[in-house]
This record gives sequence, C-alpha cells and structure tokens, in this order.
Amino acid sequence: MASLTIGDPVAIMSRKDIKLRVRLIAEETAETIRALTSPEWNEEAKLGTLDGLCDLVYVSAGTAVSRGPWGYNTGRTLKFEGGDNAFHEWRQIVREKDDTLKRVRLAEYLAKESRTLCRIVRSFGIMPDVSSAMEINDSVNALNDLCFGVACVLKLPFDAGFMEVQNANMSKRLKSGAVFHDKGGKLRKPPGFVGPDLKYALKHGKPKKRKPFTVPTMNGTRMSDLDLLAYVKQQDWKIV
Repeated sequence: MASLTIGDPVAIMSRKDIKLRVRLIAEETAETIRALTSPEWNEEAKLGTLDGLCDLVYVSAGTAVSRGPWGYNTGRTLKFEGGDNAFHEWRQIVREKDDTLKRVRLAEYLAKESRTLCRIVRSFGIMPDVSSAMEINDSVNALNDLCFGVACVLKLPFDAGFMEVQNANMSKRLKSGAVFHDKGGKLRKPPGFVGPDLKYALKHGKPKKRKPFTVPTMNGTRMSDLDLLAYVKQQDWKIV
C-alpha cells in the first residue's frame, strides 16, 4: 500500500468537485440513517441500510482515490482512531441489548464520522496540501471501517451488497467507454440500466450474476449512436 509523504504531488480539487463530493457523502449518510433508524427493523429497513452503507463506502472511497491511492485501507479490520475512548464507545454500542437503541447509536456514530469527512474535504479546497490529503485518507478509512462494522453488528452481508453496487455502477459505462454526467458532475444512469439486486444479496449472501451491459434499446429497438446522443441531449447530460 502506497504512502504519502511531504513533497509528493497532491491533486487539486475544484470547487465543483468538492461540492459534489460533500453532497454525495451527505446524501448517502442521510439515506443510511433514515433506514437504520426505522421504527421496524424489517426487510425494507435492512435493504435501505445495506444500500446506504455500500453507497457511502463507494462515494467516500471515490473521494480518497480521486486524490490518489495513498494509504487507502482495503483491509477488513475495524480500527479505532480515537484510541481507548472510541473502542469503549463501540463496545458499549455492540453490547446494547435494546436493538432499536443500538441502531440509533450506530446512526449517531455514523453521522459523526460523516460530518468529519465532509469538513475535511471542504478544508482541502482551502488548503490543498499533503497534510490535508492525508487527513482525507484517514477520515475515509475511519468512515469505511465504521460502515463495515455497522454491517457486521447488524448481520448484513456487506461484501455481497457492495459487489452488487459495484457491478451495477460499472454498467453505467457503455462499451464505447462513454459515461454520462449531469451538470453537477454526478454520474447518471444510462437508458437500460439495471440497479443492484440487494434483495438477492440479503437473502443469499452473495452477488447475483449479471449479464454484460449492452447497447441500450428504445421501444424494443437497438439504439444507434445518433439516437443515444439525442437521448442524452434531451436529458441535459453530457458525455465524457
């Protein structure tokens, strides 16, 4: 795993990129917390939580990778950057017998780590140096470790869910290599896109086999390049 040291080049985040990253992290955190704190811990709540955790890891890891893969943690060991106090807090949450209260406390922990990452990403735009880049990596590692820990505590199949999300997201790129972005820079779903089957992941504990993404169709007819361009233009997207 590469490390970041003084003197290494640091990629600059544009204001647009910073705004997008913070918005995505905040949106996915809110969706996760909404599902996590549902009054009933039913299948819908479990699916929403699994979806949110996987998406949150995806967008936060993307933030780190966009700065460079220095020190990014791909392991599966839950780390406690806050030392003994953080470990004690986590142990108390895990031992909580009231399931509803346990989920609320997990949501609070998740919100705290997410706010920290958003704050650091914003500060990177003000002072894009090596120290700030390392802070982003550390914060992303902490948040992603926590997402994995939450999934473990709630017995959710994180790996299977994440692979479903990964496979679905990779299908957003057409065979030509083109991808669609909206004006805010967010990757859009192309026509014919099939989302992740998290119900399958939740039930079987593994991702569903996915057919390779093909050229989309419109009204049952294979789209030509010109039709596709017209569709994208109509949606006010851009191809990159």
